[in-house]
Amino acid sequence: MMGNNPLVSVVIPTYNRAKLVCEAILSVLNQTYKNIEIIVVDDGSTDNTREEILTQIKGKLIYTNDREFELITKNKNNRSEIKLKYIYQENSGVSSARNTGIRNAKGEYIALLDSDDLFLPRKIEMQVREFLNSSQSIGAIFVSHAPTDLAHDLDIIFIPKATNKMEALSPLLNEFMQAHTILALSLIHI
Repeated sequence: MMGNNPLVSVVIPTYNRAKLVCEAILSVLNQTYKNIEIIVVDDGSTDNTREEILTQIKGKLIYTNDREFELITKNKNNRSEIKLKYIYQENSGVSSARNTGIRNAKGEYIALLDSDDLFLPRKIEMQVREFLNSSQSIGAIFVSHAPTDLAHDLDIIFIPKATNKMEALSPLLNEFMQAHTILALSLIHI
């Protein structure tokens, strides 16, 4: 059962975008919503993505090996702790990297963020509020463009309950799997 402060897993696939992925991460750290984890999946980068994240994103390293690390950092707006997990995989494409991130997610919701995109500071807060305040079973909330005021530009998708959850979601995947979407993890079966 969902609480009043559900964990949101932000999945950021990246490939050779060392500087840009750090800006994307910082936009997540600037969220007004508190309960977030960040999962960066490096899809075989040949640049210095790993080193750039470790240098630019200040935090306490809690785990590391050749292919992964985890660190605890602070949300810039509310000083809450946020776990950032970095995963390196052989180059398999952005879809595979997203799937790896989703498989490692612990949140009730998944927010997708491309490594060359940014979140507005209230994005996650506004979308989670819509999930929590809805009397219907919402499967995804997306913003059809990059609004300046999320309070007036949320489009809600209602996903029907289905035996095969991915079958119900499939028609929407190509159109809505973008940086402005949050999906309920319970709908995704990877």
